[in-house]
Amino acid sequence: MADFVGISLGRDELAIAGVARSKSGGTIEFIRRYEYPASNLDTAARAAFAAAKAAETPFSRLPVALSLPGENVSLQPLVVPFSRRSHIARTLPFEMEDSLPFDVAQGVLDFAVVAQEGKGSRILVAAIRRRELEAATGPLVAAGVKLGLVTTDVLSASALGSLMGEDSHTLLLVDPSGWKLAVCEGGRIVFARAAPAAPAAREVETALAGWVRQSFVAAPPGVQAERILVCGAAAAGLDCQALSDALSLPVERLSLPESAFDDAAGTEAATDAFLAPAAVLAAQVLCLGGAHIDLLRAARGQGRTLKAVFAPVSTGLVLLMLLFSILGWGYAEQRKIGRFEEANARASEHEIWRGLFPERKPAGGNVRLTLQSELARIKKTGGRQALGADVGWLPRALYVLSRSVPAGRSTDFRKFVAASGKLTVSVASSETAAAHQLAESITAEGTFSARYRELRTGEEGRTTFELVMQPKGQGDAG
Repeated sequence: MADFVGISLGRDELAIAGVARSKSGGTIEFIRRYEYPASNLDTAARAAFAAAKAAETPFSRLPVALSLPGENVSLQPLVVPFSRRSHIARTLPFEMEDSLPFDVAQGVLDFAVVAQEGKGSRILVAAIRRRELEAATGPLVAAGVKLGLVTTDVLSASALGSLMGEDSHTLLLVDPSGWKLAVCEGGRIVFARAAPAAPAAREVETALAGWVRQSFVAAPPGVQAERILVCGAAAAGLDCQALSDALSLPVERLSLPESAFDDAAGTEAATDAFLAPAAVLAAQVLCLGGAHIDLLRAARGQGRTLKAVFAPVSTGLVLLMLLFSILGWGYAEQRKIGRFEEANARASEHEIWRGLFPERKPAGGNVRLTLQSELARIKKTGGRQALGADVGWLPRALYVLSRSVPAGRSTDFRKFVAASGKLTVSVASSETAAAHQLAESITAEGTFSARYRELRTGEEGRTTFELVMQPKGQGDAG
């Protein structure tokens, strides 16, 4: 009997599969494919149809993995200067701000670490509009389906290895509405890409080969394929030899071994697994303990990342960040944040609170809620007007600043004052050249203009200066 269920909410058809635990990781118990009652149904309508069909099966109360079409999700490789997953997660919205086809605040983001590169990481990012995710999950949850995770057809390709006995493989999923490519190494997905299918006017093998070549051009260095396994509802009529010749790579139809199927699966199971692999792979991901990228987990955990606080002072508003390390302020161990050493910057919220407000305790002992309450109070009492601009750019300004600090120099950031649409930062550095380099690097990033002023060298040889940042389009920083 199945222990886990996978539901593939494809654009062209619905598929539901069951997987049972086994010594090898999982065996396929059943695969069922359904035509939708009408063409071009939206996500919510397809999800409602899936909920009704799932209720008809004897496995409706089992944990369910939902697989969405890969073309519904934005997939992008990225290199970040952090190795700690918590730092990557908290800075990811800033990294992706200009890279998504929608406002990052309206999306759900998750990532998988592909490789470590020095002190940084190479990651694969998946992003989806929150309303699209809610449209897919809402009808299922309302029907009592026990959602365990949400993935996509292309992101669950790593689970194929446990069914085939191969940890490294390249999967090309060809559906009538979309093409998806996944490269897996060592049981982990290292590159994925998805796109709507090209118009049928050209020979599909020629168009598909061109898209695959373009995909590998966009892949990170070192990502390559030794052979390609094709599957999907539109793959049955593919000329694998023609595609192989066009790509100069071996191309084979996906064929799972008999050991991947339970005796009760039926004679058509192998064909169904070839035509509708996403449901099987999603259930197998759940059987193996979860996905490296889980959009459901990300949606439930999002909103706990960046917390900014604005406190009024005579010269404007002092910008206080609850966790500077969230923004990568600890990128070099030599730097400090005000009075805090790098170790303190990564310490608990309460330690940072005591440093900022030595004579004040957070209400109820809750640092985050107290800071959020303070921010709401300032907004109500005209803090936004005092700044002369929307306060939303300030966290981005701090992030750009943290990424622009010259490497190898001891740099202290001692005071942050925001007034009249500008951010002024009091800085101390071990070298005079840091002032020019910092302003130049920030301006080159493209979001802000920056300049320095009041450059002085103290008795201890430390150079101090003020750095002024302003969003471009609001006038020159001064």
